[in-house]
Amino acid sequence: MSQDKAHSSGKCPVMHGSMTTRDRTEKDWWPKSLNLDILHQHDDKTNPMSGAFDYQEEVKTLDFADLKQDLIAVMTDNQEWWPADWGHYGGLMIRMTWHAAGTYRVADGRGGAGTGNLRFAPLNSWPDNTNLDKARRILWPIKKKYGNKLSWADLIAYAGTMAYESMGLKPLVSALAEKIFGIQRKTSTGALRKSGLPPQTTLIAVTPASVTLKTLLRR
Repeated sequence: MSQDKAHSSGKCPVMHGSMTTRDRTEKDWWPKSLNLDILHQHDDKTNPMSGAFDYQEEVKTLDFADLKQDLIAVMTDNQEWWPADWGHYGGLMIRMTWHAAGTYRVADGRGGAGTGNLRFAPLNSWPDNTNLDKARRILWPIKKKYGNKLSWADLIAYAGTMAYESMGLKPLVSALAEKIFGIQRKTSTGALRKSGLPPQTTLIAVTPASVTLKTLLRR
């Protein structure tokens, strides 16, 4: 055996390190794009509301019964420019709400549906969020009707909830929900069902047990 072979045979064959390749950046995809970081230096002048505006007080004046009926009506108000799947926008609205909430990170508390950032870059250009601009365009008449009483963040979140209800799912009160999810915690083993689904956060088909799913989504 040569000296080189003897030397290499003692090395660990497993690659070490946190990652084998770095993540792609926007510059990798669009190397000639302009650097617009200077536009992200916001101050009070960029706030369209007055300094005295209090959303928590404003939302108390919202007629939730009317809002609920408006959202249920828009689910089946088919638009020629973007026809609904099987005559119902419920799936599109649920997907929008899911993707808005799915950006939340437990590590630092950033992201989530509470800011309505799904409307802005870079989230609005992510491939997973394609066509969600159509969902927001469908909701625009409702946002325009209620104005500052209803934020985009709340409208996006509530639209998904009402989509479920408009398709026949009865909303659960908190006590009943705790009872149901408590049963799931006791009956679910937490192991993946025999679906071959890997333990990752990019879920296409939601098939794991409930405990595993909660772990996957708790980033």
